Amino acid sequence: LLLFSGRRSVFAAMSKKGTFAVIVGLLAVAVAAFLYSTADPLKHDKVTPFLEGIALNIFGRDADFKASMKRLVEERPLQGKQVLLTGGSRGLGRAVTVKLLALGADVLVANNLNETARSDILREAATAMGPIVPPAKIGNLYSKGVDLSNVSSVRAFVAGLDPQQQQPFDVLVLNAGVAPSTSEELTRDGLELAFGINYVGHFVMVQQLREKSLLRDGVRIIVVTSEYHRCADALNIPELDRIVPYDWQTSLDYYARSKLCLATYGQHLQRQLQQAADVFTICPGPVATDIARRSPSWMLPIVDFFMWLSFQTPPRAAEPILFLAGEPALKGKGGLYYHMHSLSAPRSDAADPANGAALWAKTEQILATIDSKQEQKNKKVEQ
Repeated sequence: LLLFSGRRSVFAAMSKKGTFAVIVGLLAVAVAAFLYSTADPLKHDKVTPFLEGIALNIFGRDADFKASMKRLVEERPLQGKQVLLTGGSRGLGRAVTVKLLALGADVLVANNLNETARSDILREAATAMGPIVPPAKIGNLYSKGVDLSNVSSVRAFVAGLDPQQQQPFDVLVLNAGVAPSTSEELTRDGLELAFGINYVGHFVMVQQLREKSLLRDGVRIIVVTSEYHRCADALNIPELDRIVPYDWQTSLDYYARSKLCLATYGQHLQRQLQQAADVFTICPGPVATDIARRSPSWMLPIVDFFMWLSFQTPPRAAEPILFLAGEPALKGKGGLYYHMHSLSAPRSDAADPANGAALWAKTEQILATIDSKQEQKNKKVEQ
C-alpha cells in the first residue's frame, strides 16, 4: 500500500534491504489482523479499519465521486447555505470549514477563533478548491465557543443564537471528537470523556436546535463517526454512564464505543425526523490529525510518523463530507452510511431500531439525572 501512497520518496532513500523489511512488516501486520481477529460476529479486530481506510484512500476514488466534486465547484450548490460545524478550528473540521467557505457557504464554527485563526482560514479558502475564488464568492465565517463536555454550555450556546439574526441551518456537521488515553479525565457532568463529548454533547446540541426551530426543513445532518465503531463491544445501554477505569492500552475500546453510539444515533435520528431532515453518517477514514494528542508523550512521535506515512491529509478527508453537504442528488436519501467516499452500511446493531430507541431513552435519562444534580447544586448555593 505504501508503494502507491505517494510516499515513494521514503523508499527511494532506503536500501533494498530496508524496503524489503518494510514490505515484510506490512504483510506481518495484515497477517496479525487475520490471526487476532475476534470471533464475535459483530466486531472487527482493531487493525482492519486502518487497513481498509488506507486502501480506500489509495484506490477508492472512482469517476463518479470525482465528477460530483467537480460539480460542487462549478455549480456551487452550497453558495449562501447556512452551516453549523463542531470541531472546526483544527484537523479535519478546519479543512471542512475552509472548503465550505470556498464553496460559498456561511459557516458558524462552534469554537472560539481569534483574529489570526480567522484570517488564516479565509486566506486558505480563497485557493482551497483550485483557482483563486473572488472574495465576493467566499462564504462568511462566524465563530462562537461551546464546551461539548458540559451540557449547560451546549444549551447556552444554542440559547445564544438569536432566531431574529441567525437563519435556520441548512447543514449541520457533528464533527468534534476526542480520543482520551485514560479514564481519569471526565466531562463537567461526570461522564466518560469520549462518550460525553463525541456523543452526548452532540445529542444535546441537535435537541436544542430542534426545540428552537434553528434547523431548516430538509436540513442535512452529517454525523462524523468512525469505522472503529465496528471494533466496539455491543452497547451495554443500562451501564453507559458508569465509569470503568481504563488506561492507554484499552482506551481505544471506549473511543470505539463512543463512535458506535454516534453510528446508532445517526440511524435513529433519521427515523425520528423522517422527511424533516436527511441524516448521513460517515467515517472519513484515517486522517492525519492531532486527535491522539492525549496519548502518552512517548507514543506521540510514533503515532505522528505513522499518520504522516499512511493517512490521508485533512483536506482530502474533507471531500466526502462536502459531498454529503452539497450533492443535490442526495436530497431525500437520508439514513445512508458512507465509509469515506463509498456507500456502505453501519454495523447491524447500529442500524437496529430497538437499539436506537433504547440508546435515545438512556441518553434522555442521563440528561435528566444531570439536570437533577444541577438543581440540587443550585439549591445549596441559594441556601
